[in-house]
Amino acid sequence: MHPLTEGSRSVIFDYDGTLVDTASAFLNSVNEALRKTGLRGATRREISSMDLRSIIAERLSEVESHALVEVVFDSMWDEFAETLSSPFPLRDGAAETLEALTKRGIGLGLISKRGGRAGALPLIELRAAGLEKLFRSVKIGVGLREYGAAISNALEELGGRPQDSIIVSDWCKDIEYAKSSGLRAVGIIGGVSDEDEHKAAGADWIVENLNEIPALLIPQ
Repeated sequence: MHPLTEGSRSVIFDYDGTLVDTASAFLNSVNEALRKTGLRGATRREISSMDLRSIIAERLSEVESHALVEVVFDSMWDEFAETLSSPFPLRDGAAETLEALTKRGIGLGLISKRGGRAGALPLIELRAAGLEKLFRSVKIGVGLREYGAAISNALEELGGRPQDSIIVSDWCKDIEYAKSSGLRAVGIIGGVSDEDEHKAAGADWIVENLNEIPALLIPQ
């Protein structure tokens, strides 16, 4: 793939597993919440390929439970919040990549899926790292059902067009939504989804390190 043109001005980042190294903690939190509800755990590939609410609904049907999907869903985020007593480390190259893109006038957006008590923490963590100011659009607590609308709202705030914009995420479902919304997509491995899942989702680029992104997105 060729780098974006000079008219390409917007890059929207996922948060967990993409900018911060939380993928393993999140996967563990999902399974701990399922276990506490008496439900069968989920594999990494299931969590990568399915909406969490769909996984919960499937597990509840297996045991003919009348528990509410949203209650179990919220408990997953509560479990995750328990692991966040101290900020998780940024992924290698995160700060340098965000700063490099900003210096070239590329508008940055952030879409985080964290919900419950964990939902307020991304901005606190980014502020502590001195990176909050780099984002011109921030959406927190975005579920998969709202993801398409969140992309549209972010692009409106960034002044970007879909065909000139990029999504960066470790989750193949985000890649699918980006492509269906007319954006190009960078899949980063080392998070929830692997290289094959990103390829199947239609990622335009697949990288192992965020440091690879400026060379892809900024014309030399």
